[in-house]
Order: sequence, then structure tokens, then C-alpha cells
Amino acid sequence: MGIKCSFERQQLLRHALGIAVFSENTKAAEGLLAQADIAMFRVKDEGRNRVSVYKQDADFQALLETRVTWVRRIHEGLDQDRFLLYAQPILDLSGDGQASVYELLLRLRAKNGDIITPGAFLDVAERFGLAQAIDRWVTRHTFKLLREQCRAHPDLRFEVNLSGKSLGDSELLAIIERELASGDIDPGALVWEVTETSAIADFQRANEFIRTLKGLGCQFALDDFGIGFSSFHHLKHLPVDYLKIDGSFIRNLPHDAVDQHLVQAMVQVAKALGKQTIAEFVENEEILQLLREYGVDYAQGYHIGRPCPLTEALGSKHGCA
Repeated sequence: MGIKCSFERQQLLRHALGIAVFSENTKAAEGLLAQADIAMFRVKDEGRNRVSVYKQDADFQALLETRVTWVRRIHEGLDQDRFLLYAQPILDLSGDGQASVYELLLRLRAKNGDIITPGAFLDVAERFGLAQAIDRWVTRHTFKLLREQCRAHPDLRFEVNLSGKSLGDSELLAIIERELASGDIDPGALVWEVTETSAIADFQRANEFIRTLKGLGCQFALDDFGIGFSSFHHLKHLPVDYLKIDGSFIRNLPHDAVDQHLVQAMVQVAKALGKQTIAEFVENEEILQLLREYGVDYAQGYHIGRPCPLTEALGSKHGCA
């Protein structure tokens, strides 16, 4: 008999420890990890600084079955090539209104044909060590899309999200280097995107990874910018090209004076450091006009265009309605 633990340390030393007990008859390691993980999340729901042991009650069992099911579906998605890449336009606010930059967003096609957004499965992928495999799939298919479209759309650029788990992944780096070595893809057409929180979590590794890819000619964007108090401190040490202002500062921009001051401050700091800004969650024309006034460089959101298959996005002025 032994135990499997899932542990998480948060800010202010708030701890959560989940424990699952296993015996010689236990066969599924993923099931054990799911049990420990679920016990840990129960602690977090109850206020942290506690320990929880997984037990066979209805609530625990339902959560376990859900997580194990998603692990299986992710494996099937990778093995059966059922993941998809949708594209959402990013509008250059100094341009002619024609988008040429698109963020690639992951989707999963279910067996019944339904399209599933990543909010349903990315957390499970992160917890169970599948995020790197997904990022490798996304990277290979990003290069495939660029090759298919670059002749008809020579100015096309893609933003590609990377999990914090993939920062420093030597296999992912080898894929990128191998694809770029072919010489038929402009490295500048690729903007790799990492979240501020993942970059700060392992700052040295993130910094090295970013510098390596920039050395190949690629660009980088720091996503969810502004949600951490240490943002400006880390910013001066990260060689990123774009700051994606977190949507929490944008959604209510016309009606929140604090958000207005914060967004203007972020833009001023970015310009001083030679970086460009991208505002997410641009939902209406009023927000868009404020962003223009503040000097934001790019805008992204449903007002600009919704995520859809790339061929549909390229066939319209901005993206899918």
C-alpha cells in the first residue's frame, strides 16, 4: 500500500494537499493522480491550508470519472487527429481595417461532431502531463497552415499559445528549428504567446526559451498582461515584442475610470520599452475608439471577429461574425 499526493502552493503560502491511497491491485496511474487531484481541489474549495484524502463518495466519484474521461478523450484527440485550429483576427489599429494577424485557438471535435472549446479540457491536460503533446500538435499544424496560405497571403502572421509546461521543452524546440530550417517559412510570421503567470512561475526557463526562439527570428507576446503586481518588474527582463492587455481591464473600459488609467499606464510603459500592445475582449465600438485614443496598437475580440476556421476568416474582411 502507498499514497499518491497532489500538492499546490499558492501566494501567501496557502497550501493544498490531496492524497489518494492505492494498493497492489491498483492498475491505473492516471486514475490515482485524478483521485489525488480531486482531493486537492476539495481542499482549495474549503479554504486551503488543509489536507484531504480521496474517498469513495458520490461527489468525489463524479469528479474522478469526469477527469479520467477527459484524459482518455485528449489521448484519442491526439491519436486520431481530431484537434482543430480556429483563427481569431487581431486588428492593426493604425492600418486600413484589414486583419493580417490571427491568433490560432485550439478546438476538439467530438465523435458526434460537436466542437469543444479548450476551457473544457486544458486544465486536465495541464494536470496530467498532456499539455506538451498538445503544444507539439499545435506547432506542427501551425506550420502546415502557414505553408498552405503564405503564397496567397504573404503578410499573414499567426499568434500561437504555448503552455507554461512547454517552456523549455527540447522536443518542441527541435520541431520549431526543424520546420524553420526548411527555409520556406518566414520566422517573423510566428508570434509565440505565453501567459504572464507561466513566464513568472519559472522566469529563468521562460527567458531562455523566449531568447532562443527570438534568435531564430520569431516574435513573442506576453498574454494576460497586467494581472500581477510584479508585471512591470518582470517586463524589463523579458524580451517580448507584444503585451496582450488582460481582458479584465478592457470589458468595462468605457465605464471604469480605474481601468482607463491602468490601460493608459500600460500603453505608456510598453511604448517606453519599445513594445506594442494588444487589447483583448474588445466587444463594441465604444471600447475600440477608446483604445485608439490611448494609442493601443492592436485589438482583438468579438467586435473585431469571432474564432472560426482559418479559411472562413481569410475569406471575410475581419473574421467570422
